[in-house]
Formats: sequence, structure tokens, C-alpha cells
Amino acid sequence: MWNSGAKPKEYKHKCEVLDSWCEKVGRQPPSIEHSLNIYGQPTMATYDDYVEAGAHHMILNVGSPWNLSLVEQLIEWRDSRQASL
Repeated sequence: MWNSGAKPKEYKHKCEVLDSWCEKVGRQPPSIEHSLNIYGQPTMATYDDYVEAGAHHMILNVGSPWNLSLVEQLIEWRDSRQASL
């Protein structure tokens, strides 16, 4: 697993760089799961952008004091995407 943090466009570029190095050294890019630290005030569209950029796992930083409404939002996003599968 590889973990990073960046805005979606930058994260996508980082995923592409990692995948290209995998190919150069003979490793299958899908063999590495991509995780991500999310900071700030993401929207539900932000989560879509990260998945589109290559994220498999998202680690939501809820700040201090904790902002649990962000967790509720992420769960709502996840549940809405699972319903469409």
C-alpha cells in the first residue's frame, strides 16, 4: 500500500508517477493499493474526484476538535456509491 496526500489533480499525477515506476521495475501497478489522507473541508464531489484520480482508501482527518460531520458526510457518500453498484 502507498499513502499520500494532495489535492485531486496532484494526487492523480502522483499515482501516475508511481504506476510508471512500477512498470519500469516490472511490478504490476494494480498490486499497490493507493491510500490518501484528506484534510480540510472536502465535499462529496471531492471524494469522487479522488476515486477518479486513483484512490482506493481514504483517511479522513477530522481536525481538532473533531468535526464528526465530515465522517457522516463520508459515510453518506460511501453508501450512495454502494447503492449504485
